[in-house]
Parts: sequence; C-alpha cells; structure tokens
Amino acid sequence: MKCNLSHKAEQDVLDISANLKLKSRELGESFFDELDDVRDTFSKFPEIAPVISKRLQDAFPQQLKGMRYWRMSKFDKYVIFYRVKKDKIVIDRIIHSRRNMLAIFDDWLRE
Repeated sequence: MKCNLSHKAEQDVLDISANLKLKSRELGESFFDELDDVRDTFSKFPEIAPVISKRLQDAFPQQLKGMRYWRMSKFDKYVIFYRVKKDKIVIDRIIHSRRNMLAIFDDWLRE
C-alpha cells in the first residue's frame, strides 16, 4: 500500500526540516530519513498505530474518524497523524507535540 503526504503534511515537513537544518544540516536530513522509514512501516503495517484520542474524535467526529497517530523515534516530539484508506495511506499532518492539537485541527479542518 502506498503512503502519501497531504499538502498540509508536505508543508509540515518543509517547515520542520528547515527548523532542524538551522541546528545542523545532518539533523534535517536525518528527519527525512526517519520519515521515509515511517512511511515504509505504514505501507507494510497500515494499522500499526493507535486511533487518536476520544477527546479529539469528540471534537471533530466526522473529519477525524479512523485517524491514527504515531510518535517518531529519533524526533519524538513530532507526532504523525494519518488515515488508512481503501488503497492508500495518507499522512495528514506532522505536528510538534507541545502545540495545541485542538486548535491546530480546528484551523485545519475548517479550511
């Protein structure tokens, strides 16, 4: 199964890697490497991650139905939110865990 990034997730990746590259070029490249590994894992085991919290699902019941989350290993402050669809996996967002998830999802889902 193919694992794609949404447009928002693509922007998240660019923003995260730019911030990491300010610290070191290798760090930014390492982020891309781990993301590739995660995408490969999702392709092989699409339902490996748990479904998002009841709190988020209650706030956005239709939009977030079936959404899963995965904390990255080396970059463990970042959480990947994705959905398993019939023939593909879509990574919707990659968000720093200290950010206000409800506010981010509220803004994102109202676009």
